[in-house]
Amino acid sequence: RGWCILFFAGPPVAVLAYLVVIAIGQGVFEPLPRQDYSIYERTLTQGRVLVDYLRHWFVPDMYTAGVFQDHVIKSTGLLSPVTTALSWFTHGALIAAAVVWRRRWPLFALAVLFFYAAHVLESTFVGLEMYYEHRNYLAAAFLFLPIIALLAKLDKWVFAAISVAVLLLFATFTHRSATIWSNYPDMVAAAAEKAPTSIRAQARYATTLYNAQHYAEALTVLDDAIRNIPGAHAELFVNRLYMQCNLGLLTDDELARVAPDFQGLYFRPGLFSLYNAMIESVVRGNCPAVQPASLRAPLASMLENPLNAASDSFSHARIYYFLGVLDLEAGNLDRATTSFDTSLSGTPDAILGMRIARQFANRGHTEEALRYADDVAALLLGGRIDAASAGVAIEEVDAFQSAVRADRDAQQDSDSDRPDP
Repeated sequence: RGWCILFFAGPPVAVLAYLVVIAIGQGVFEPLPRQDYSIYERTLTQGRVLVDYLRHWFVPDMYTAGVFQDHVIKSTGLLSPVTTALSWFTHGALIAAAVVWRRRWPLFALAVLFFYAAHVLESTFVGLEMYYEHRNYLAAAFLFLPIIALLAKLDKWVFAAISVAVLLLFATFTHRSATIWSNYPDMVAAAAEKAPTSIRAQARYATTLYNAQHYAEALTVLDDAIRNIPGAHAELFVNRLYMQCNLGLLTDDELARVAPDFQGLYFRPGLFSLYNAMIESVVRGNCPAVQPASLRAPLASMLENPLNAASDSFSHARIYYFLGVLDLEAGNLDRATTSFDTSLSGTPDAILGMRIARQFANRGHTEEALRYADDVAALLLGGRIDAASAGVAIEEVDAFQSAVRADRDAQQDSDSDRPDP
């Protein structure tokens, strides 16, 4: 008994205590970093997610939305939606039945308790995504075992016929799913059809159409999604602006029309590349009818969201970085420097510091480029940031500085060789 307490009860209790401390430190009702839900909301929602996992296991679909599961609506209370309370009641009843009847129906108890024990690893208050089907694979390992045990008591030929029929059915489903998943455009199209309110599925489907040069269809998919999915979603309308810009369709008037959508919008960290691509397209002149300065006010309005306004947040740093890029493109060196300094003021960030240095170097501001590169080198060499996780090696910084100095010296030599007027 002492051995069981030490090795079976001890580790789970220690892990649970650690997670509780982490949860309290983050704030149970505060939005999780880089997410739009709190620990409380995620925990409530997992009750509905687990019911959906069970439904897919016993009533399988030909295919599901796959990796695009952001359409799952979060639970904000036991009755919001009401299925939250019903789901948690169902789980409580199943666990209670498994414990009470564990000696009478041991295989049922094994299947139920193993399912929930496995999901304790992920389907709790740990700040992961709401829903991913692969989390159910191990947990579902024994769910059919009680049913198989019951069927095995039937006539052996009946049992064999049922087994073959089930295997053929699952083989058909697997073949159909594999056919779709083996072709990326088909997979994205199927997911978009299966989950019409999934922002990611619709955005990815539109991008796939755009890359295939089906430009009108891509814009139609985005327009339909913007109209049908409640709320303002950056992944949709920033994608639309990017496509319009590269197709020469974006104007200052159109940008002004969608500018209110940016106000107070949460800058989701996973969309940095999308924002960067859109801004770079405008800066490079891919849409001549739009001035880079026109983007500044919409982006700045995002700082009204408290999640973006926190000076030590990822979102705050990236928004000010983009503001600095636009200021630099407008030729306002002082304001650009202020914006860039603000972006770095929260937490040390070597990658962001080198991005800023490259922005200055690409526009011929060598002294500013070297200054920001020096700051990054100081971070790495001074131990203010872990070199292993910095994303930038000191050798890369040295190589960048050498290249910038060489360009500066070459420019100075070229200027000195010019005859006086």
